[in-house]
Amino acid sequence: ATWSLIAYLWLIVILVVFSPHVVEIWEGVVTFLFFPLLTLHAFACDKGWFGGSVAESAGRLVDITPKELEEAEARVRQQHGEHLTNEQVARILAATGEREKVNGRAAKYRVGIGHSMLGGKRRKVATLAKTLTKRCTGSAKKVVPICFEEPPSPVCTFEFVVAKFAVLENAKKITLKVRRFGDTEDAARVYFKTKDGTAIAERDYEPAEGWLEFKSGQEEALIEVKIIDDYIYTGDADFIVELSQPHAGNGLVAGLGEGYVATITIIDDEDAGTLGFEADTMSVAQQPCEFDLCIKVRRKGGSTGAVKVRYSTEGGSAIPGRDFEEAKGELVFEHGQQEASIHVTMKHVSRFYTSDHFRVVLSEPTGGAKLDDTMDGGSEKNILTVMIDPPEEAAVALPSRLSNSIMQKWEKSKVSHANWAFQFVAAVCIDGGDDDDDESEPAPHGVFDWTLHILTVPWKLLFAFVPPTNYCGGWICFVCSLSMIGFVTMLINDLASLLGCVMCIPDDITA
Repeated sequence: ATWSLIAYLWLIVILVVFSPHVVEIWEGVVTFLFFPLLTLHAFACDKGWFGGSVAESAGRLVDITPKELEEAEARVRQQHGEHLTNEQVARILAATGEREKVNGRAAKYRVGIGHSMLGGKRRKVATLAKTLTKRCTGSAKKVVPICFEEPPSPVCTFEFVVAKFAVLENAKKITLKVRRFGDTEDAARVYFKTKDGTAIAERDYEPAEGWLEFKSGQEEALIEVKIIDDYIYTGDADFIVELSQPHAGNGLVAGLGEGYVATITIIDDEDAGTLGFEADTMSVAQQPCEFDLCIKVRRKGGSTGAVKVRYSTEGGSAIPGRDFEEAKGELVFEHGQQEASIHVTMKHVSRFYTSDHFRVVLSEPTGGAKLDDTMDGGSEKNILTVMIDPPEEAAVALPSRLSNSIMQKWEKSKVSHANWAFQFVAAVCIDGGDDDDDESEPAPHGVFDWTLHILTVPWKLLFAFVPPTNYCGGWICFVCSLSMIGFVTMLINDLASLLGCVMCIPDDITA
């Protein structure tokens, strides 16, 4: 925030005071030098050179060697059982011993800051009062001393032996040990009460409160809290047990130690399972009519509680609406259910030798379930590729279909060649030659017919080179016809220009 304010002030100075509306070179250089200064300042703050410190994450295992980690894991498995998974062991370690290190360091940092504010030394309240009195005398002629009455010291204190506990949900209960320090000759008692954290009373544990009695000579007493195993995955949760209202016998004063609050983390041992397809790919044969495709989704590694997962289809070479109906929704697994199905309606499409594909995607599992990270897509999404293959009878009938298609194209080619050859015959013969379908006698041709025929024979022969429409769906005929029309237009234009030149006719008229 400080550097942001400096940046705005510097911007006002260079644009208003030094050089209005203009940024000079030296101003730009100084501005860029602020960047390394900001970096160095941030690094110094991160290192704690300005009296601060960077708090480490409470959920992370810090300052622990591999040997210490093995010993801690052995203790956890000995206390809670050998059946624990590595993930559950890590969660128990994070909820107990390692967080205490971080909390202890944070407390030391706070105490250090307080000491630095008082001159770097520990001082009692009375000493502080005397110091303040001396500094405030000034020109006063008489100073009235201030007396601070220190409260009586407690003869005993109460606190938990361990301030951080972790318990598996199926353990049914947890026992907390409270120790009395100091005078233990007389009877004493302290009040305890459970309080919600992320764990909720009556849902995750049974609330407890009351007086914890210590008999004469007794140093330790136990508090028992029942844990509720609900068989529903809710994740890890914690609550606290707090001590208060300490009492000692014979009217003596009792107090609370630093560990008067215990935090209990309930490790959820219910495994909702892992969801995924049977394989990364699936093949299905095309049917002669519309049919329903059933895709199975399996749940393995646990089936506790009801879970849900979203599914949707994605088109590939197979197109939604043409090859299949688009499907999306939510797949529900009830408690104990290990298999569910996704139904996709497949359309009837004629296929002979090509295959198409589309994809089915699983995402966003709920209820503590996870997606199989070994499948295509990993832990974020599971992707199934469905291949739509042509039917088997199509593969058998394909050679005959190909031969029939080839014969049809060959016959069409022969007809096309005959049509092209007939174009030249029709161009040379008068009236396009004789009509084979007409059995009557042809009419005699007069002088006018022969004159027009002789004049148009060159043009007929020229346009006879244009292929018939039987080739390439008529595209060759179309392109060649446009080319011929352009050639004739150019030729007539040149002849008209020559005629106008000989007869002294302007081009505007000949055009």
